[in-house]
Amino acid sequence: MRTAALVLLFAALLVAQQGSVEGVVLNQAGGQPLPGVHVRLFAGIVVEAATEAYGAVTDAGGRFSIAAMPPGNYTVELEGAGFLQVPGNAGYSHGTEIAVRPGEHVAGCQLEMFPLIPIAGRVVNQYGDPVPNVRVGVTTASANSRPVTGPFSLKTTDERGQFRLFTAPGKYYVVAEPPYFPPGMGSAEIRADGTSDLAYAVTYYPDSPDASSAAMVEAKPGSGVTGLEIDLRSGAARRDLTVSGVVTGVPAGGQARVSYRYGASPGQFQAGADAVLVGADGGFSLHNFSPGYVRLLAQCSSGDTELQSDLVDIHLEPPGATDVQLALAPGGAVTGTLEIVGEDRSAASAGKLTVRLSPIEFGLGMPPPSVAVGRDGAFRIAGVPPGRFSLYVDVMPEDAYIKAILLDNVAVNNRTLDFSRGVRGSRLKVAISRNGARISGEVRAADGAPLLNSHVMAFLAPEPNQIAPARSAVPVVDGQYQFRGVPPGKYKIYAADSSKVTPAARPAFLAAGETLEVLEGAHVARNLSVIPPEEPNANPK
Repeated sequence: MRTAALVLLFAALLVAQQGSVEGVVLNQAGGQPLPGVHVRLFAGIVVEAATEAYGAVTDAGGRFSIAAMPPGNYTVELEGAGFLQVPGNAGYSHGTEIAVRPGEHVAGCQLEMFPLIPIAGRVVNQYGDPVPNVRVGVTTASANSRPVTGPFSLKTTDERGQFRLFTAPGKYYVVAEPPYFPPGMGSAEIRADGTSDLAYAVTYYPDSPDASSAAMVEAKPGSGVTGLEIDLRSGAARRDLTVSGVVTGVPAGGQARVSYRYGASPGQFQAGADAVLVGADGGFSLHNFSPGYVRLLAQCSSGDTELQSDLVDIHLEPPGATDVQLALAPGGAVTGTLEIVGEDRSAASAGKLTVRLSPIEFGLGMPPPSVAVGRDGAFRIAGVPPGRFSLYVDVMPEDAYIKAILLDNVAVNNRTLDFSRGVRGSRLKVAISRNGARISGEVRAADGAPLLNSHVMAFLAPEPNQIAPARSAVPVVDGQYQFRGVPPGKYKIYAADSSKVTPAARPAFLAAGETLEVLEGAHVARNLSVIPPEEPNANPK
């Protein structure tokens, strides 16, 4: 009897804590209620990743009601034929968030959808022929950034050059973007008259290279925009230049490859193909470049030997570059040792630790794989292309942290290794300490209430010129967070909705965070309040 009573009491408490939500869904264009809209509430950024979702369908008056919901922060997703949800306050998801506190009945929620309005037409070339596979979209600015209006506002032309997309009410530029073919790919086209194909350029309706001379179209509720014709412009840059040459020093049986990057401006390289293979005679050839700048790197692995050329930068102008020499020499491999301070090296590493280099920016070649640390603490990372990397040690002991990194006997700050000009016999020394600090505590909402937002994380940013912790952000679970293995030093610590901590907003959040000095081996208890995204600079510390 006592057990049954406890079960009934627990069930009653659970029901008492459940909340509910009710509201109405309206047509943004005219304010009319929308019947038959599927309303879903779920915890998380996307409903596909949610473990539980609560839903309802609006009635003839656009009203909905959802009951028996656990307390929490929910993202709203609306689905209605011919309509799209109006972007709201939910960060990356652009939906709307609703907080439900224990036992709370959230009433009066007003959600909006806009009617999808068709914009249709076709894309033609200079001869009036249709151009397929062109992406067509809408934008409200002179740049090609489009408003977030859902998956219907960007379409690709069919074999007749036709497109039909949907957008919200408003005035727009209509933009056509031809397919992008990376320079260097394919074979050069030879024409008897000496001409070369001109690449098509981004074109604003009806035939403008930018918005300054383009025409806007207005999408009005109840009617569509049809009959548009975009005359695709030809780009001014010719794409008929070739880069070719010879790779020397390829060992017998070795297979060399040449990686490249192309850019229109010095040092501003875009993505190219990862690499092209070198022929048996050492020759290589890259085609279809416009005038600009090309960076080349040759690499070859032969047994345990890593070979690599110097980086070669070419200012590419007509008629091209056809006598490029890339000489292979030993390089591209980093050797090192790892030591756990105060412990026997063989007992400490014993096949558990791995070292990896993570690229900081897009560079040449493929990133090297993780490597295991041997029983003697030695490791070797092969195939390291030029670039800047962050060093990580994985599967470290509990509370361990990277105490020091030496590259060729010079101390490295913030885990950053600079191999921008290539690797030539570099040696690393990595020291690990088991005596890292712990930082933990409770996180509450900005108003002091219990935390409901499932997107909140705790952030830890080191002061310059010190080694960063292995994890710069940790999730908040049941209102609690914990950092482990924190190196000693000064930090900024704060809690915020992770979807709001964009690169542009991060300095403001740092300024509003709390300064924290951490000693080696310390256990620091620090409770945090979520920084509101509207005023991250409100209380700098």
